[in-house]
Amino acid sequence: MKEFDPDLSLAENWQTADPLDFAWFAYAPSPLKEQFQNAGDHAGRTETLRRLMEAEVRGQIGHGEQIAFGILIAPELEDTPRQLPSAMFQADSTSVDWGDGTVAGLGRTFAEVRVCVGKTPQPEPTVELDQADNAEKPTKRGGGRTSQYPQVREILEALFAEPSYAALSAARLLGPFNQAYLEKFQPPGGKLAPISERSLFGHLKRYRQELAETRKN
Repeated sequence: MKEFDPDLSLAENWQTADPLDFAWFAYAPSPLKEQFQNAGDHAGRTETLRRLMEAEVRGQIGHGEQIAFGILIAPELEDTPRQLPSAMFQADSTSVDWGDGTVAGLGRTFAEVRVCVGKTPQPEPTVELDQADNAEKPTKRGGGRTSQYPQVREILEALFAEPSYAALSAARLLGPFNQAYLEKFQPPGGKLAPISERSLFGHLKRYRQELAETRKN
């Protein structure tokens, strides 16, 4: 893993940083890397683990533990790398193509995205957030995004059967939750995006409120 060098410019750090198609594995937690390496020829298992590893690395960048740099190509083209705002990795509406090295969301698209360890001394560049908020949108009559809560609730019920999970925060519950969520609901040969920490926080709050109301009754 490459480390940010404060004595170098952002462009020079970008040149030596790790590309996304390597970072999803290199920056993932060691237990997940070990499981991935031991999965053998089980395609479904390796796909699930890869998506978990990608989600973990995305979360690290979103929380400022790692830095992502890239070339802005839309809505305008720049010729100098810049740091991607961490908000892009927190937003559910953002699309990360780990193989192609592109990140698109919140009205911006970056190419040749690379990652390194550390924090830059410079403030992150600002971006204008578009209207696609990263919070889950409720189901609309006549169409719209379908709520994930019924599936999320099913996984939370299973996890909360173990007392050790019941008191965990969304951040600490995210790993085991997404592992169970993807194993149960990811279609054969298809792809299902892991739940982000922000979305899980909202679902977890709703589920705990339901439990509290049930106990009162």
